Amino acid sequence: MSEPHRGRRRALWAAGIATGAAVGVVAARTLVRRVRGNVDPEVLAELAELPPEDLGTVRTHDGLDLHVRAAGDPGAPVLLFVHGFSLDLTIWSYQWRGLADRYRCVLYDHRGHGRSARSPDGDYSLQAMGGDLRAVLDATVGEGPCVLVTHSMGGMCLLAFAEAHPEEFGTRVAGVVLADTAAAELVRGAVGVLGARLETLFRPRFRAALSVRDRAERLRRLLEARAGDLAFAVARLTNFGPGADPAIVEHITAVSVRTLSRRSLSAS
Repeated sequence: MSEPHRGRRRALWAAGIATGAAVGVVAARTLVRRVRGNVDPEVLAELAELPPEDLGTVRTHDGLDLHVRAAGDPGAPVLLFVHGFSLDLTIWSYQWRGLADRYRCVLYDHRGHGRSARSPDGDYSLQAMGGDLRAVLDATVGEGPCVLVTHSMGGMCLLAFAEAHPEEFGTRVAGVVLADTAAAELVRGAVGVLGARLETLFRPRFRAALSVRDRAERLRRLLEARAGDLAFAVARLTNFGPGADPAIVEHITAVSVRTLSRRSLSAS
């Protein structure tokens, strides 16, 4: 076979691969848009609804204001909910609604998340957020007892809090729930809904990152540029089962993209 003929064959193969990839992208985008078209606006509005009691803000050790909400009888046993990275307190919608008739449900947004203030000096370390947890406990729970219900990065904050204040456990803190968490650094282990799994999916984009701050910034730019169908598809495929309500996926995607777009989060 002559070299020109081989060249034409290689060109045809490349064109075929490119065409197939383009068709796949279009088909996937069409499927995602069809699913997103089934989002129930009433469910979406319910998921975004905040717990009824606005407890104002809690001032942290470094002068930052955290947004805190509550539901349930103030005299009932307390459940303090601590959400994960890139999320906000609305992820606990079904939990506080289902438990507020028996417990005092207290929820707050981490620094740089939801309605809480951003750290003026960029301190988003687990140690700082463990201190934030202590501040919320002091302001809303008093002497307790309470149960800490945590997810992803929230569990890591709890571990940082426990390391600094072991005396709190068995006294004010009567129990803990650790959901989908690990003892690891922020981005690698706690990016949650659109973080660690999305980082794995796009690993070549992150390979050159030199620090946690760099990786968070790259992740933020990626999601900000492609916040629509791609973010929805990644969340849907990597974090939910086959029967997930499209409204829940849409809500979680919107919260994550909004948080990551506010600014690059870093951990010291």
